[in-house]
Amino acid sequence: MSGTAELDLLVVGGGVAGATAAITAAELGARVAVVEKLPRLGGSCPYSAGNLLQLDGPNALERLRAMSFSRTPDDVLAAYLGGLAGVREWLTSEGALTVDADPLVLPNCWPNLPGADGVTYYSVADGPGGPALWSVMERALRR
Repeated sequence: MSGTAELDLLVVGGGVAGATAAITAAELGARVAVVEKLPRLGGSCPYSAGNLLQLDGPNALERLRAMSFSRTPDDVLAAYLGGLAGVREWLTSEGALTVDADPLVLPNCWPNLPGADGVTYYSVADGPGGPALWSVMERALRR
């Protein structure tokens, strides 16, 4: 960004969380800029496996509560669950192909916790894990 511009939101950090905040704000009509200390955007996402998680079912909140050792307030966990519910649909709307993970390759982590039957792992299938996920995020962010 050059010159002086009026912004509604300045996002500090260009990883997945910062990109998500910026994309969401821009979709709601805000004028947004993202600043990043590194010479590239993406944080650790391009170097990750890119596995994503969907939690469904009546015990999803209880599962998150157990995973966070009951240290995260329920309203925060509920907001997280609400956000998770739309991730796969958003990726698809951005043109990404998503595929469920092979349970032999990525088995259900913590199968003894509540809600194990409502866990689905998936990834963006348009290339290797994290780079494919970041590619979708970066296209939306730059748009």
